[in-house]
Amino acid sequence: MFGFRANSKTKPPDRLDRLVRAIEAIGERDRRSVAEAAAVERLREQGALALHGICSRFVGSINTRLSTPELILDPSEMAGNDFRPGLTCFFQINLRGRLLQFQFASTEELTSRDDFRRPYVLSGSLRSFNQEALSQSCVDEQLLFYCPEPAEVNGAGVAGPDGARSAAWYYFDPRTHRSGPVGEEYLAETLERLL
Repeated sequence: MFGFRANSKTKPPDRLDRLVRAIEAIGERDRRSVAEAAAVERLREQGALALHGICSRFVGSINTRLSTPELILDPSEMAGNDFRPGLTCFFQINLRGRLLQFQFASTEELTSRDDFRRPYVLSGSLRSFNQEALSQSCVDEQLLFYCPEPAEVNGAGVAGPDGARSAAWYYFDPRTHRSGPVGEEYLAETLERLL
C-alpha cells in the first residue's frame, strides 16, 4: 500500500501532461513566429536597399558615359533605417522631366501571393512618364515585387554567399502579362520609351 501512494503522488494526471506539452509547443511556435517576422523585416530592409542600389548603379552607368551627367536619383543615397515598415517608400530617376517613379511598401502579411505568381514581401509599382504622356493622361505603370527564394518562404532561411538572405526584385506588366527581373536592362528599356 505504501508503494501505491508513492506512485500516485509522483505521476501527474494525463490531462496536466497534455496541458504542459501544449503550453511548451505554443511557446516554441511563438518564438518561431517572432524570429520569422524579424527575418522578414530584415529581408524587406534589404529589398529597399537592393532596389535603390539597382537604380543607383543604373544612374551611375549612364552618367559616366554622358559628356554631362543628366540622370538624377532622388534620394541619391539610402540607408537601411530609411525604410520604415508599414510606410510607403518613394524614390525616382529624373532625366530632364522624364521620370521613373518607384513606390513600394511591405505586404500586410509576412508574405503574399495575391498579385504575383511568386511569394513576395514588398510590393509596389514603377510609373514612367514625361510631359507628353501627362498631357495625354497616359502614365505607364508596372508592378514591382520583392520575392525571397522559395526555401525562405517555407521557413528554411537559406542565406546567400555573403550571409544575407537571397531575394530579387521582379516586375509585372498587367497589360502584356510580361514579367522578369528588375535590373539595369529593364530600367534602360523603360527609360528608352520616354525619349
